[in-house]
Amino acid sequence: MAIIRSSQNGTNKLTVSINGKVHLIDKQDIRFIESIGRKKEIHVGGKAISVYSGMDIMDELGASFFQPHRSFIVNLNYVAGYERCEIKLSDGTRVPMSKYKFGMFKTAYKGWTDPIKSQI
Repeated sequence: MAIIRSSQNGTNKLTVSINGKVHLIDKQDIRFIESIGRKKEIHVGGKAISVYSGMDIMDELGASFFQPHRSFIVNLNYVAGYERCEIKLSDGTRVPMSKYKFGMFKTAYKGWTDPIKSQI
């Protein structure tokens, strides 16, 4: 099992300790994080890395991440679409969305995609 440690110097990497060895995960490669009890599964590419951490991990991730449900955090860069009750990621994964977070998600996603569209 792994443990998440605080990133240092505001880097774009998440520091994870697995079996006593420190690994750095590029935050941009994280598609989503699922919370299952005290365990978090960080989904990077096609694999999941199991770690122990509180959902306060949001503090470590930055503005490109959103927590649509108490058990999930998604990387806005991988959002392919959304509906009132779920977010569809570019790899086909469907993540639940709390009805209370829908308005905040729309605002966050629009704010995230508008600067990108204006550069095109």
